Amino acid sequence: TEVAEEIRDQTPASLFRLEPEVSGTLSWADARNLVFTPAGRLRPATVYTATLQVDQVYPDAQIDPYVFRFRTIEADFRVEVTGYRAVSEGKEVLSFIEGRVLSSDRFGAEEMEKVVHAVLEGQTPGITWVHEEDGLTHHFRISGIRRMAEAQEVRIEWNGAPLDMPTKGEEVIVIPALGDFSLLRTEVVRQPSQHVVLTFSDPLDAGQEMDGLLLLGGYDVRISVEDNLIR
Repeated sequence: TEVAEEIRDQTPASLFRLEPEVSGTLSWADARNLVFTPAGRLRPATVYTATLQVDQVYPDAQIDPYVFRFRTIEADFRVEVTGYRAVSEGKEVLSFIEGRVLSSDRFGAEEMEKVVHAVLEGQTPGITWVHEEDGLTHHFRISGIRRMAEAQEVRIEWNGAPLDMPTKGEEVIVIPALGDFSLLRTEVVRQPSQHVVLTFSDPLDAGQEMDGLLLLGGYDVRISVEDNLIR
């Protein structure tokens, strides 16, 4: 049943409440749908009891308050460092590290960008972000990495304190020394199609003949080269 306009225009704050108490605003999406917008984020992994005073909406009817309960999800996130990239840019080789943060709940860009930090030889290289519209996947790139005469370490640290989470962790990526050509990482990817990714220290020549250089247990394989990656 539609709610009268004069009642919708005078919606009291006591019409709807949550326990544990949550401040927020009430608004009508239309003549049938009442919307409560919390002022802040609800507590994760918490059971809330909602009470709607129906008699304030339909004053001529004797209707008991409508009570229901819901539980918020347990908020968490994980960080995946997807690896070291080396890209030829003219005569210069640009080096960077890519990764992503996957969260169980939606978070804004500003909140998420406070979670991940990087340290390179006592300095803090720049981090750029790309955030998916769903608010659950957040891609980052650590740039400003120059290869030196000796190998270096980039320490990637994450701390969930800005999201009110206890999750912490770190991963160390070794940046090879100049002139040190090596295989850095081997990864088996299962989705969307199964394949192997080899990460090298330097960009590869996409035009180089690969026959006989890579073997996989006697199986015929298709090889593609992208910068310092072989798939």
